[in-house]
Amino acid sequence: MNFDDTTARECFEDRTSSITWQSDVTFEEQPPGTTFIYLLDGPSAGGDTLFSNRVEAYQRLNPGLQKRLHGLEAVHSGHEQTANSLARNGIVRCAPVADVHPIVRTHPATGEKAPYVNPQSTRRIVGFKKEESDYLLKF
Repeated sequence: MNFDDTTARECFEDRTSSITWQSDVTFEEQPPGTTFIYLLDGPSAGGDTLFSNRVEAYQRLNPGLQKRLHGLEAVHSGHEQTANSLARNGIVRCAPVADVHPIVRTHPATGEKAPYVNPQSTRRIVGFKKEESDYLLKF
């Protein structure tokens, strides 16, 4: 653990919450199929880790938007994460990479569809102009 890391404190200097959604290492060529989180030490009440169901999120999208998203791909990058870690004298475990993944992924066993984008790693939609990509990814 790096006790000199000021990331969390700096985050809350101009924010009241840290609500962001992320998925581990989506920039890898073959991202993990499963991520496990285990709480070693937690508060007696409260906390700030929530889990979301991306399949449910996809099912709640308008059918027209679901159709529009199919076939689109996005660039996921670990370069910014590496640069941020280096800027804070942090650890870099491997050379940064960027890969392209479908915006909607289909589970190989269940056939369920789910969005596969997140603000931490997804940089742009392939083939879209910047403004279009930014708008759709923010949505």
